[in-house]
Amino acid sequence: MVGSEINVERPRLPISIDNIVIQHLAVGEAKLDLSFQRVDDRIVCYLGKQHEGLVPLVVRS
Repeated sequence: MVGSEINVERPRLPISIDNIVIQHLAVGEAKLDLSFQRVDDRIVCYLGKQHEGLVPLVVRS
């Protein structure tokens, strides 16, 4: 799984949604939960507690 990573650029959510979780996202051999959450005027993105394997997460605002 060389070179596998998750890149998120300028994460956004619709005004009426404060958080969303993508469950069981497959990235190469890994499976993980990817969460997006509104915090004040920003949207943050992070890996959930449920995951199988390690995949780097790169977020650019």
